[in-house]
Amino acid sequence: MRFSGKVVKGMGLGKGLGFPTFNLDARPQLEHGVYAVQAFVGGVFACPHNALMHYGPKPSVGRDDIFCEVYFLKFPEGLEVDALEIEVLGKLRDVMKFDGLEALVEQMKKDEEEARERYFGGEV
Repeated sequence: MRFSGKVVKGMGLGKGLGFPTFNLDARPQLEHGVYAVQAFVGGVFACPHNALMHYGPKPSVGRDDIFCEVYFLKFPEGLEVDALEIEVLGKLRDVMKFDGLEALVEQMKKDEEEARERYFGGEV
């Protein structure tokens, strides 16, 4: 599945946790969860960037509204992003509620490792 969205201002929580994200105004036809994706910046000739995407509510921080946010495993410094095209590779897990931000960060690290192994051949 592929979809695109404009980058919108988020809460800034991911950046504070060491996982800065781009928040999209998109509502893809997907189940809520965490996905391995390829993110494309810059249109037709864009190169894919390995990334994770969270789609759904954020129960660990008390947010029931729906978010679509993308975290690049390795992001080129200084690149400005107004929009992203996303290719979904596969679902890693459902949205979960964690007992605190430390537990959430630990799971995010596990999600990143699983995505590297299952979808990105160990590469960033």
